[in-house]
Amino acid sequence: MDQISVSDRSESPSPNYLAHVRRNADASFMIHHLEDHLRAVEDLAGEFASSFGHPVWGRLAGLWHDLGKYSPAFQNYIARGSGFDPEAHIEGGKGRVNHSSAGALHAVKQLGGKGRLLAYLIAGHHAGLPDWHSDEHALASLSQRLGDEQHLQAISKVGIPIGCAPTIASS
Repeated sequence: MDQISVSDRSESPSPNYLAHVRRNADASFMIHHLEDHLRAVEDLAGEFASSFGHPVWGRLAGLWHDLGKYSPAFQNYIARGSGFDPEAHIEGGKGRVNHSSAGALHAVKQLGGKGRLLAYLIAGHHAGLPDWHSDEHALASLSQRLGDEQHLQAISKVGIPIGCAPTIASS
């Protein structure tokens, strides 16, 4: 059986990446930095998954669920959309930015076939679990999303934070 652990939290990218931004009534901004968000969700998901004996799988799902938010497209989207930085440039205009496919791709790259379980959770963390193949919504299927490397490439210049890569040992 494989054992998976999450490495320590000693190093991380700049805390300036945004996960959530809210404008307060006094026009100031409440900022939730991405690294803080990922670590909080990692801890919470690990606690939930410990109820069925697999806290590390929960931690990985929590840690990787928003990796796509490191992309320049998402950072521009959230900065401009919240009013935090009205000068932020959004490629392709208005609309949502896919931020879950990068984490799903990362799970499969790190864990191979076993990573597909996490990929389903990560890819569906807002919209629900995707089908593997879909005739009606082909672009939303997990097989299609895992074949689109641009989402992982968009965060490659940032680098995956330390602690986001698991250590796998076979026993």
